Parts: sequence; structure tokens; C-alpha cells
Amino acid sequence: PVDAVSSNLLAQWASFLLGKEQFQPIIEQTNKWLSVHQNSIFEDGLYYWKGLALLQTAAYPQAAGSFDQLLQKFPTSLYAEDALLRKGTAQFYAQEFETARDTLYSYIKKYPQGASLDQAYFFLGEVENLAGNYELALQHFKKADSITQLQDVHDSSAFRIGTIFETLTRYEEMVAHFKAYIGRFGEDGRLTDAIYELGRGYEFTQQPNAMLALFREFI
Repeated sequence: PVDAVSSNLLAQWASFLLGKEQFQPIIEQTNKWLSVHQNSIFEDGLYYWKGLALLQTAAYPQAAGSFDQLLQKFPTSLYAEDALLRKGTAQFYAQEFETARDTLYSYIKKYPQGASLDQAYFFLGEVENLAGNYELALQHFKKADSITQLQDVHDSSAFRIGTIFETLTRYEEMVAHFKAYIGRFGEDGRLTDAIYELGRGYEFTQQPNAMLALFREFI
């Protein structure tokens, strides 16, 4: 437990099991090592990998607690940055929206160039959207879209933005938004869904002929 190589072995072991979706063995074994070893060199990793496994099994409060223990005990750990983000997402999925907001804002403040900044902004958009803070949610989703390199984040942000425009009855912006999305990503994105939403935007803006022409073209 005090050998410098052990933390690397733990990471390889846990990441392998995560890849195989064997989450329960990770939870059980990390708990066992936490109870057996005092001040092991890999203790921060035990909290981290346990938290990831709990997150994958939808044990969100427990996952948030494991990440929080890591952050409290090992604030300078190499796992700390990702643990802070994961804590916020776990709180979000646990529907602890106020605490999730605080955690995610602390992430973007502490790690302004963070590796997962796009995901932090996306989840902040989700939190503010649920709170009815639509303008702030739009800002966060647009920020996530502008900095991400992940197509899933581009897609999810785009459709959240479109939904907010619809909620606010800003239909012209909804039309322009989905036109831009289709132009940017085409078949690399959720093209069929975007075409459908664009057609709905045409319907909302009293352009049924444009909607029908669009649908016929893509059919």
C-alpha cells in the first residue's frame, strides 16, 4: 500500500473493470482496501474509482459522497479536477440542483482551462434551464458548444438551445438556430431530428409551405 507503483496498478485495474462494466467488484474491492489500509499511497484513487463505479450504477448520492471525501482529504490529488466535475454531475442526477450549481460553478472558477470545462458548462445550462433561468441557460449551452470537441456535447447543447427558444416563443431564432446546426454538422450531427425541429420552427412562424418543402426534400 505504500509502494509508488501501486497507484498506477490501481488505475489500470479499475479502468479495465470499468471498461468491462464490472462496477460492483470495483465498489466492493475499494471499500475493502479503504477498511484495510491506513494512509495508503493510492487512497485518493480508491475514492475516485469507487465514485465512478457508483455513478455508473446510478447510486448518485453515494458517488457524490465518495468524490467529496477525495476532495476533502486530497485537494491536490491528480484526480481532484475530474472528481469535482463528477461530484457536480452526481449531485445533478441526484436532483440536488442547488448544490450541483455551487459545485459546477466552483469547477469553472477553479479550472478555467479545465479538461472538462465543456461538460461543466453543459450541466450548468441544465441546472439553470430547470430553474427557469433561460437566458443564463442559453449562455451556458452556447459556451459548452463553443469550446467542446465532442459531438455529443454539440448535439445535446444544440437541442437544449432549440427547446429554450421554443419555450420562449422565439421561433425565428429557433429556425435560424437549426439551420445553422444543419449547416455546421450535417450527417455528423442529429440530422433527422434537426430537420424535424426546423420544420416545426417553420410551422410556428406560419411557413407551412417551407415546412412541407423541407420534409419532402429530405424524405
